[in-house]
Amino acid sequence: MRQILLILLTLLTITLSAQNKSVTDVLKIGEIKENIRKSCEEICNIRCDYIQEKSVSLLEDTIKNTGEVIFMKPNNLYWKNNSQGDNYFILKNDSVKIVNNNAVDVMTIEEHLIFREISKIINNGVSDNSIIDEKNFTPSFEENDAYIVVNMKPKKNKMKNVLGNMKIYFDKSSCLVHKIEITDNNHDITTIVLLDIYVNKNIDNTLFNF
Repeated sequence: MRQILLILLTLLTITLSAQNKSVTDVLKIGEIKENIRKSCEEICNIRCDYIQEKSVSLLEDTIKNTGEVIFMKPNNLYWKNNSQGDNYFILKNDSVKIVNNNAVDVMTIEEHLIFREISKIINNGVSDNSIIDEKNFTPSFEENDAYIVVNMKPKKNKMKNVLGNMKIYFDKSSCLVHKIEITDNNHDITTIVLLDIYVNKNIDNTLFNF
């Protein structure tokens, strides 16, 4: 019995140590923001793969997709889904082009809040802009051994109708965005993990042409 109790206590200790710790100290938060800014200010572009998983509350299975993300300053984003044929979207400045096989649609970024927020996260995460949009979100900070985690809860009703919360995971060593976790108002969770990140490589500008 004593051995079993020791094992249970050990497992509990490991679990608790793996949990995120809240960061509330103002100076510490300022240091986190500055470290992110310094590490990202020289980045001009990023190319990486991603794994996207969506947990739908009404379904037992998790929906999984893979693809490629390419970002180029100042505000160009290419997002390709490899799991559904010729399916991608291009964001350039304030416009979005969505290609779904043979169907093409162009809209302004204001018409699609999710694209707008993802673009902001990636744009701010690889530039010297503030990653924290405190005008539209209420942020809180956590950390563990590997990541800084920024929780962002929307303030405005329009955004609340779409998003419940966003979590942005920054790698502690590089301060680059590693994972984005989006919970919508139906409690469905979309997780995007960025992999094989390449910074400041040659990218064809015509990729972002409409």
